[in-house]
Amino acid sequence: MCKPNVVEAQSSILSEFTRTFIWKLKAPEKTLVSLNVLGDGLTKTSQPCSEGLQYSVVTSGTNKEDPTQYCRGGFETRLELSNQGVVSLEAKPNTKVDSLLFQASSEPIKERMTVTIGPSSTVVLSRDPGQTECEVCVDDGTSSDCSSTEKTLKSAEKLPLEFRCLHPQDVFSMKMTTKIECTKISCNPAVAEVDPELFKGFKKTITWDISVPDRTVLTLDFPRDGLKQISASENCEDGFQYMVSTTRSDRQLKTSSYCKGGTESKLDLLGAKTVTVQVPKGGELDRTIFSLKASPRTGRIMSVTSDPFTNIIISRGPKEPDCQICVTEGSQQTCSPQIRRLKNPHNTSVEFTCPQPQNIFNVEINREIDCTETTCSGNTVYTETKFFPDFNRTFVFDFKVVATRAFQMVFEKTGLRQIPNGETCPDDHTYSVIIFLRTGLTNIGTFCKGGHVTNIMARYKGRLILKVPGNVKVDPVDFQLNVGPETKMMAIIKVNLPRGVSDTDFITPNYPKDFPDQQQIQWEFIVPGMHNYTVLFLDHSTPVCLNGGVGVEYQQEDKRLTKRLLTDPQPQHYQGNFNLVLTNCETNLTLTGLSLSYRVSVMRSGHPVLCTLDLTKHQRVSVQIEKVGSDPFCEISINSVVKENITVAEGTTAKLSFLDCPKDDVRLTASQVIACQNIASCPSASLSVPTLDSCLPIPLQNFTWQLTIPNEATLDLVSPTGSLRQSLPGEECDPSTSLRLVEADGFSFGDFCSNGVIQKLQVHANVSVTIMLQDFTRRTNPLLNVSVSPEITGNTRLYVKKLQRLLFYLSVHLFYDKNPP
Repeated sequence: MCKPNVVEAQSSILSEFTRTFIWKLKAPEKTLVSLNVLGDGLTKTSQPCSEGLQYSVVTSGTNKEDPTQYCRGGFETRLELSNQGVVSLEAKPNTKVDSLLFQASSEPIKERMTVTIGPSSTVVLSRDPGQTECEVCVDDGTSSDCSSTEKTLKSAEKLPLEFRCLHPQDVFSMKMTTKIECTKISCNPAVAEVDPELFKGFKKTITWDISVPDRTVLTLDFPRDGLKQISASENCEDGFQYMVSTTRSDRQLKTSSYCKGGTESKLDLLGAKTVTVQVPKGGELDRTIFSLKASPRTGRIMSVTSDPFTNIIISRGPKEPDCQICVTEGSQQTCSPQIRRLKNPHNTSVEFTCPQPQNIFNVEINREIDCTETTCSGNTVYTETKFFPDFNRTFVFDFKVVATRAFQMVFEKTGLRQIPNGETCPDDHTYSVIIFLRTGLTNIGTFCKGGHVTNIMARYKGRLILKVPGNVKVDPVDFQLNVGPETKMMAIIKVNLPRGVSDTDFITPNYPKDFPDQQQIQWEFIVPGMHNYTVLFLDHSTPVCLNGGVGVEYQQEDKRLTKRLLTDPQPQHYQGNFNLVLTNCETNLTLTGLSLSYRVSVMRSGHPVLCTLDLTKHQRVSVQIEKVGSDPFCEISINSVVKENITVAEGTTAKLSFLDCPKDDVRLTASQVIACQNIASCPSASLSVPTLDSCLPIPLQNFTWQLTIPNEATLDLVSPTGSLRQSLPGEECDPSTSLRLVEADGFSFGDFCSNGVIQKLQVHANVSVTIMLQDFTRRTNPLLNVSVSPEITGNTRLYVKKLQRLLFYLSVHLFYDKNPP
């Protein structure tokens, strides 16, 4: 009972003022006081009440939340409070306040519910730290089993519970564990379900403990909301978090966390596991959380047959999904979860206990090659490129020669290009060259296919590594392995620099880490002719030397050795092949060591030959220039436009340019048109080669006259020396001094030269006359005299045309023996 049992307000006191009426509740512990609202009900609000009456309620003295505000005119007719609860009413001036507000009653605090727990489930109710004391009791009608901290509930139908506090969902958290048994083909139950009304409003952690036989794949299907994986340190914004734990074959536990709203609706899992869903207070779950499907784990079997001296190492990281490597040799099979070495495998069967081992394992294929003082055991080492094609592969070739000699790798067909250590190549084939020094492994450099490094030589013992990712066809660079000479250098790198303009970068071994103490490395650069090179140090670090010093040396053919410091200016615009040698001292290993990054730039050293060709002073003469060589760096241009073929038209002037063009790579020819419309306009002329501008860097190779006459005319050709002879078998003319006559339709009359028996050539056709001389500048006299005469009349005209070719040969024989008929 409560005293008084009716809450009253003295509404007449100071009604012109703003008044606040406060009622403070005192009640025994674990007692619930109900204030039944008299008159109109209340409604919760966060805004001031319009009618001037506003209620404020604090349910208990331990309630740390803000007071709840109410206005009149709602559907809440009962307020529940406990000890130290406070109700207040604020009335604005001249606002009427009812004298009777609440009817009070009390009873022990109890909140009852009935729950049903499945046969394979266990529920644990635990009081959250820092919450008010509260008991939870199992009441079977005759007795109560109560606890104020934790209560475990086993499988039960309609189990009555009683909480002896207000709002037990604020005090207790629920944890439920359900066991699911799976065979290799099914699970019981096949669906993970939760009653949405079970402990509704409570913070819940629901766990399914699933047992799965070995080599079984368990598929979880989340039907409604897809999942997205998060890191272990992340939390889900909506408070719903899924955790999947898997026990690996090595008994290590792996846990993955997920939130709602992703693209993963199915999870394929291996091994025994638990699935946990964390539900925030007040959160609602669907009845079906996920379904389960079990199936035998399909593995993958591969057969391996390798050449002698080949080892295969299959390995994976420790945090990858559960999968083992099983190797069958003879009748015995052995399995390993992490790494397996196959030494000289021959007809070996390798089984992976998971369906996609290529996503988990890496394969290293190692071959050892021993060299004598003169030869190595094999030049080509890419005999196992078809092994494990969809795995990440690392091909390792170990070379070893006698201690006094060096091994050298020759990349003649396709050179290598050095890249920063740790980067990969565009074609996914990344090479590294390692050498073994007494101080440890040294990385000479990382390289890609398609560069200017043609030879790498190192002392005693080394390693070439090729890394190729899965599903990339192995297409390695070809190289020859030879035994090199004795050398004091730790390595010698030969570089064939390209023609044209280029920048090629290099770094020291181990860069950006320290270059080894008391060692030397040499780069041999082949510089193309007519090119300059410049060396630029991009970045370097200088060590503190305990003995000796750091130096850079340049050596050119037939020139004195040049020594420089790292801080000195390096060669600029030099020509010729050169060697660059870097020497390190004995350094203080506790401080920064030696490192160097540098660039070799190459550019053409030649200057273009310029020529202004003026054809306005030559009547109807045109010039043809053709690039005939294979040198890609030879450029010819007209009026600043680069072309393969150039024609300078008659009567024009052209600005020509010739850059890096040997004389044999360019052909220069010229032609002149001599034409007339009628016999009267066809004067006699002498065929002489005009003198072209002397700025042309290449000689004229041939000159052609194109002779055009009227249809009714005959062309007369006479040698200034008085006679001609035709080039015949056994009595050939010198090609460099002969004249070639070709009819306009392509018929060749033959080659002619001086000092013969032919006095005149008569042709009733348009012809071209071409002369080829080794030196046109020495020939100033006319080559032929040309005139035009009327055509022979009557039927003879057609006869001459048809018998034209025969007449030439007849005339030769008639005059040849000087016996005319």
